[in-house]
Amino acid sequence: MEESNRLSPCTVLCAVWAGLGVATVLITQVLSLFHVLTTIGVIIAWALVLVAVTIALAFHPRYSQHSFARILTFCKTYLFSLSLVERVLLIAIMFCCCGTLASALLYPVNNFDGLAHIMPRVFFWIQNRSVAPFPATYGQQLTTYPFAAYAITNLKLLCFGSDILVNTVQWCAYLVSVFHVYFLARLLGAGRIARLFGALTAATIPMTLLQATTIQYDLVAASYMLGATHELAMLWQLRKTADWHLRWQHAAVLGALSGLGLLTKITFLLVMWPFFGSFLIALLVRSVRYRRSAAALIDSDNAGTLSDSCGSRFKKFRHARQLMTIALFGAPFLLVTAGWFGSNTYYYGGDAFAARVEGNAHVLVTDWHPRLLLTNAIRSLGMELSTPVSTVNELIASKMKSAATTVGIDLDTTVNMENPRAYALNVEITNHDMAGAPVTVALIVVGVVAACFTKGEFRHRFLGFTVLTLIGMVTIATLVTWQPFITRTLVGPMMMLSVMVGCTVDGLGAQMSAGNKTDVGTRSPGKPRLVVVRTVRVLAWGLLGVSTALGGLVIVFNSQAPLISQALRPGSAGRDLGWWNRTQHELLTEMLTPELTPVVEWLDAPKNVSGIRVVGLAGDAIAGQPLYPLLEAVSRSGTDGRKPQVVVLPEATVAGSERFGYVGTQVDGSIADVPDMLIFFSSNELSETRVGEVRYSSAYCEHFPGMGCWVTILRRAG
Repeated sequence: MEESNRLSPCTVLCAVWAGLGVATVLITQVLSLFHVLTTIGVIIAWALVLVAVTIALAFHPRYSQHSFARILTFCKTYLFSLSLVERVLLIAIMFCCCGTLASALLYPVNNFDGLAHIMPRVFFWIQNRSVAPFPATYGQQLTTYPFAAYAITNLKLLCFGSDILVNTVQWCAYLVSVFHVYFLARLLGAGRIARLFGALTAATIPMTLLQATTIQYDLVAASYMLGATHELAMLWQLRKTADWHLRWQHAAVLGALSGLGLLTKITFLLVMWPFFGSFLIALLVRSVRYRRSAAALIDSDNAGTLSDSCGSRFKKFRHARQLMTIALFGAPFLLVTAGWFGSNTYYYGGDAFAARVEGNAHVLVTDWHPRLLLTNAIRSLGMELSTPVSTVNELIASKMKSAATTVGIDLDTTVNMENPRAYALNVEITNHDMAGAPVTVALIVVGVVAACFTKGEFRHRFLGFTVLTLIGMVTIATLVTWQPFITRTLVGPMMMLSVMVGCTVDGLGAQMSAGNKTDVGTRSPGKPRLVVVRTVRVLAWGLLGVSTALGGLVIVFNSQAPLISQALRPGSAGRDLGWWNRTQHELLTEMLTPELTPVVEWLDAPKNVSGIRVVGLAGDAIAGQPLYPLLEAVSRSGTDGRKPQVVVLPEATVAGSERFGYVGTQVDGSIADVPDMLIFFSSNELSETRVGEVRYSSAYCEHFPGMGCWVTILRRAG
C-alpha cells in the first residue's frame, strides 16, 4: 500500500459524503424537535450550513487550498494522461452514469416500496412538520431505517414540494460508490487500468444500474460500506506513523460513515462486521506485541537513560491519543444514530433496532438450525445466478436442488421464507428488485482464480479483502429471510468484490510482463503457467465486455424507467407508458397503480372536495397499498390555498372495523378534528359508517380486483 501523510482524494470524497449525511440528519431531527420541518426551515438550515462551511474554509485556507488543489491536479493529470484503453473504460462508466441519471430525472417514484411506505412516510413527515412516529397504514412507514428518507424529505422541501429530485439520492450514492471502488483499488495497489476495470464492473452490475433510478436504500448503504472500508484501510495503513492528527481525521470520518450506514440499513452491520472485527483483532495483537517490546526495551541493559518515569509518561501520552481516536470515532457515530435508536427505545419498549415490531419482524430468519441457515444461504446466493432465459434458470435451479439434496438440504422448504413458494430463479433481469448478476459472478470467480496466480503480498492482500467481503455477503444471505428480491440486499458486497476483480487483472498483467522479459537473471513464470494467466486475463476482459453490453441493455429497457418506448420492445404488450408520452404527474399513477386513476381523477375534481379540511384513511385492506398517488391527489384538493390534513384513524374510532390502519407504536391515536371525508379500503362494499357519533355516507365506491379491495370515499353526512 502507498504511504501518505496527507488526505487522499478518496478521503476528501468520504469526508464530503459523510458531512452531507451528518448535516442531513441533524437538520431533519433538530427542525422536527421544534415542528418546523418546512420548506423555509430547511432552506434556512442549509444556508447556515453553507455559511459555516465557508467560514471554516476561510479560517483554514491552507488546508482547504491544499485539499482542493490536490483534487484539481489529480483530475487534470488523470484526464490528460489516459491511454486508449483507459479512455474506453472511462467513457463506458460515464455512459452508465448519464443513462441512469436520465432515468432518475425523467420518471417519478413508481416502484412499490416507494409508493407504499417510503413516499407516504415522507408525506406524513412534511405534513406533521416532524419525523416523530405517527399512526400509519403500513408498518414499514415507521420501522424502516430512516436516513435515505431524511435525504428525500430535504430534497422535496428544497424543491418546494416537487418530486423531481427524489430519485437522485440513490443515483448520487451510485456515483459515489463507483468512485469508492476506483479509489479502494488504488489504495490496495492496483494500476490505473485495473482501477477502471473494477469501477466499470461495479457500474454495470444490473442491480446497481436499476437501483440508481429508484428511491430505495440499498445503494446508499453500499456507498457507506465502501467508504467505511476505505477509511478502515487508511487507519491500518497509518498505524506506524506518528501523525496522530491524520489518524484522528480518518477516525472521525469513519465514525460518521459507520453511523450513517447503520442508519440507512441493517445490512451495513451484517456486511461490515468482518472488517471491523478483523481490524480490532489486528490492533489488539499489535498492542500486545508493542507492550512486550516496550517492556523488553525498558528492562534491557541498552535502555540506558530510559527511566521508568519516562516510560510511564510515554504510555500515558499514547493511551491518551488512543482514547482521543476512539472518542473521535464515537462522537459522530453517536451524533448520527442517537436520535433514531433513542426514539425506538422509547416508543417500542426498549427495542432500539425495532426488530420485534411489525414491519421488521419478518426481516431476519426465525429458525436458527444450522441446516436451515445453510439452506437460506444457498437459496439467497443462488439468486445472483438468475438469467433472462427461463430454460437456463430451470436448469441451474434443478442442479442446485439436486446437489443440495445429496447433503440433506431441501431448497423448497418454506421455513425462513417470507412468502412461501417453490424455489426458482428469476428471469426479470431488468427488474429493480430481482435482477441477478450471472456475468458479474463469473467475473468474480475469474478474479479469485486470477488472484491465485499472483504472488507475495499482492495475493495475500486481495484474497484477504475478498474473504472478508464474502463473509459479510454470506452473513446477509444466511440471516435475512429468503425472498425473491434478496439480490437487492447483496448489491453492496457485489460492488466491493468488484474491487478485487480489477486488482487481480492488474496482478495478471504483472505476471505477463514478467513472462515476456528475456533479460539474463530475470525470473519469469513457466510457460504452462503463463498460458493459463493469459487465458484467464482474456476471459476477464471478455466477460467485462459482456457485462458492459448487458448493462447498456438494462439501462435502455429498465422495467420501471425505460429510456426506449415499450412499443419498440419485442413482444411488448399493454400500455406504452414513458417520459416520451406522459408527464411525471400522469406517470405517478398510471405506471404502477393504474386502477387508482379514477379515484385520483375524482379527487382532482374541485366540486367533489370543496370545503374539505381533514381527510381520514381507514379500512381493513389498507395495509401495504400504494397510497402515495392518492395522498398527492388529496394534497392538491385543498381550497383557498390550504392543503387538507390527512390522518390515519385508529381502529377503535371506526364502527364495525375489526382491524383498521396500523397500530404498531405507542403514539397517540386520538383525532384532533373529526374528518370531513373518509377514504376507506375494505374487503367488502361499504355504503356508510361512522366515527364516534359522526355519520358518513358513500360518495364514490368502486371495486379494484388488482388491489384486492373496495375503495370507498365517504362524505360527512349533514
